[in-house]
Amino acid sequence: MLTGHPDARINTNEYGPNPNVSVYEWLNQAPDLHGRVAAFASWHAFKDIFNEPRSQLVLQAGSTRLAGTVPARVRRYSISSTNKQASSNPGMSGTRSCRSRSSIT
Repeated sequence: MLTGHPDARINTNEYGPNPNVSVYEWLNQAPDLHGRVAAFASWHAFKDIFNEPRSQLVLQAGSTRLAGTVPARVRRYSISSTNKQASSNPGMSGTRSCRSRSSIT
């Protein structure tokens, strides 16, 4: 879930790259977090929402796949978090745990 402030200039889903810096991009600019911030979304518009070229986030949005590999530190955190959430949610007791991969294909 994302929250923020509206920008009157952005009035359509086809607006193009977001001119505003997101919290994700701001965090990714910090030297100790650079390359460790990632976003995974199901809607193609998130490539523009996160302004992928400028933000340099690890990003998978819509049906496109990540190019190359997911950095190990990002992969390790996301898989660990997913497993914790699945094991602590009674409604997900029948789900299988995630397995780490060196790349997304």
